[in-house]
Amino acid sequence: MRYGYMIKLGGDREIAEALARGTGDNLRLLPAGPSSEAVRRVAMMQHTPEEWARMTRKARRKYGRNRAPEGARKALLVGYGLICYGVSRAWGRLLAMMGM
Repeated sequence: MRYGYMIKLGGDREIAEALARGTGDNLRLLPAGPSSEAVRRVAMMQHTPEEWARMTRKARRKYGRNRAPEGARKALLVGYGLICYGVSRAWGRLLAMMGM
């Protein structure tokens, strides 16, 4: 089975040079690349402010509906949960009395 791979060296120049020396003579050190902050800034500039506003509105519409229940709705959900819990406990006791 044959395969190949390539390692891109970067970061601290002294450490990268030591890695290049330790892995073989045919490697050369690449110049330092852009920082992750610079890459993030370039990625952010791919959209206009209008596009960002539209994407923000879309996300708020999509995920804004997933709010926690309030008021009467919350009380109904709590009541329903307590009823389910009570039925579950009663069923468990019934099964225990029957020896199942």
